Amino acid sequence: MTNREKHPEAVTPGYHMNKKHWNAVYPNNGLPYQVFFQMVDADYLILEQRIAGTLVAHELI
Repeated sequence: MTNREKHPEAVTPGYHMNKKHWNAVYPNNGLPYQVFFQMVDADYLILEQRIAGTLVAHELI
């Protein structure tokens, strides 16, 4: 079950981007702060892995 399904009032498809991959998040609409911070942490780890892979591919690290 996705966060959109668990918290439909607080997590909606991103209105300005690809709706499959982007969310609009409204923490004041009943989204527990713990869930919000888990979402941020998970996305940060994805970005960190992609950046590390890019740096290795370009021999920058």
